[in-house]
Amino acid sequence: MAGRPETISVLVIDDGETDRDLYRCFLSEFSNPEFVIVEAATAAEGVELAAKSEPDCILVDYHLPDADGLDIIGRLDRSGILGRKAVVMLTGHGDERICAAALKRGALDYARKSDLTPTGLSHIVTNAVERAALRRELREKQEAIARHSEEIELAKDQLEAAVIELNHVNLELKKANEHAQYELTHDALTGLSNRLLLESQLQGAIRYASRYEQNLGLLYFSMKGFSRVNEALGRVAADDLIHATSQRIRATTRDSDIVARVGEDEFAVFLRRLKDPTDAGMVARKVLDAISEPYEGCGGRIAVTWNVGISLYPRDAKDPETLLLRAHTAMCEASRYQRSGLCFYDAEMNDLAQSELVLESSLRDGLGRDELALVYQPLVSLAESRLIGVEALLRWRHPTRGWLSPAQFLPLAERTDLIVDIGNWVMAHGLRQSRRWREAGMPDLPLSINVSMRELRSPDFTDRLMTHAFDAGIAPDAIRCELTEFSLGENAAWAAAQLENLRSAGVSIALDDFGMGHASLQSLERFPIDVVKIDRSFVTNADQNHRDAAITSAMLNLAHSLSLETVAVGVERVEGLKLLHSLGCGSAQGYAVSRPLPPNRFLRWASRL
Repeated sequence: MAGRPETISVLVIDDGETDRDLYRCFLSEFSNPEFVIVEAATAAEGVELAAKSEPDCILVDYHLPDADGLDIIGRLDRSGILGRKAVVMLTGHGDERICAAALKRGALDYARKSDLTPTGLSHIVTNAVERAALRRELREKQEAIARHSEEIELAKDQLEAAVIELNHVNLELKKANEHAQYELTHDALTGLSNRLLLESQLQGAIRYASRYEQNLGLLYFSMKGFSRVNEALGRVAADDLIHATSQRIRATTRDSDIVARVGEDEFAVFLRRLKDPTDAGMVARKVLDAISEPYEGCGGRIAVTWNVGISLYPRDAKDPETLLLRAHTAMCEASRYQRSGLCFYDAEMNDLAQSELVLESSLRDGLGRDELALVYQPLVSLAESRLIGVEALLRWRHPTRGWLSPAQFLPLAERTDLIVDIGNWVMAHGLRQSRRWREAGMPDLPLSINVSMRELRSPDFTDRLMTHAFDAGIAPDAIRCELTEFSLGENAAWAAAQLENLRSAGVSIALDDFGMGHASLQSLERFPIDVVKIDRSFVTNADQNHRDAAITSAMLNLAHSLSLETVAVGVERVEGLKLLHSLGCGSAQGYAVSRPLPPNRFLRWASRL
């Protein structure tokens, strides 16, 4: 078989323009191979393009206005394209029946849209193209054998019969060996790795992690009262419960994580490449939430309780056996004492996990109890000393700890889906407050909203922001989204595409903490930025520190050369405002202008300006 091609042509059949843009952005990151994209928004257009251009790979969306994905596969089959090219089904929700039907009809792979990443999509396309090539090569060989089979049979009947018999024996032996090996290393009920295979996988991962100084995590789950479930419902229902649990765990974890069944009612999840050891607790809670939901079966709902113990490499152990033992020990501790059902083997980590669990629960409840609040920091023009904008800043009125700043709770929200709910709350409340100020007679002021990368990753982020703006009666050009350099450094090409969507809708983009990132100049080049906000670490003492003043001046000159607006953040003294004005800074915010204010106080402050 030939090597991997340098260029792969891809036909995307999808009626969603945003999805097509996203796939193009994903695949544009790669140069080896280079992906050439052709797009179609309807089934008819897609089948016609496939016949004309014969792309190497065809990505088919299941839901199209004039046909579903299975119908498109059928048309491609009838036209003869399916047998020669790679077809991949894309679904919005990952319905297993649809995916199975697609594979049965000749698709080589499928994927859920929400799970796609640049690397993942690249692997799916290249693997499908390679498998299609193998399929063509196999068919060609089969056809060649068929063309010459009669001649071979006539000339070498006895030898052919012997070869066929020998191949048959070898194939049966190979199948028997593979089956025995599979049964030795996999659980018969769930198809997951068993303890033997898990220990082997752990051994290899530990060697790699030791070389590259990586953290690993092991989660050990056990069900409470499984024997009672067995007795009450019978073995078949109990097996169904275990199988359903395995599917929930697999669906909740990453593809790179290893899920194993290590006991009758026990599962282990091995987490590779943990950025932070505390992330193991976040994953454990996510899995616990999934497997603790009631199960439908036996004419009713089955509610079960799970415990999970967590051990970490290299903190708790440096070999597979001890890592498993300590995760099991922590699980037993969770069963005895931990009300949450979760326990780290390390006491310090466990205290932190429990504390974060309580804080996350309080934050989730606080969002529903309206404990969150916004304060507003003015943005003034240095040349005209007038109010030109306002930034919405989040605060939390904790029931026992009082007012908390974002630094005390947003990092936790960033690691969970809570940040998306909080972002929706900020957009809705901030834009409605902007409308109230206008109704009270204030001039139109652009509203700045801080956006996290986790929010921006949501494919519907721009649509949600536009919906909130429409509901509040605020034009998109009166909204500014602020992101930090650090967040934009993750998946740069994809982030740039999302920001372009926002700008196309009329929203302006501000780069916050400018100067603090490791690639500030690259940020200005890569991303569609309208405003740079110079970090307070340079601005605060610029009027007293010549070095800070020089750096600030250089950043202002750079921004001006690129025709970008400039904002100085964290100005604390009037002397600082004067210096920044002399250096050519356009606007500023900070205590020298005003502290962040509640809505009514902001209105009174603005009326006196």
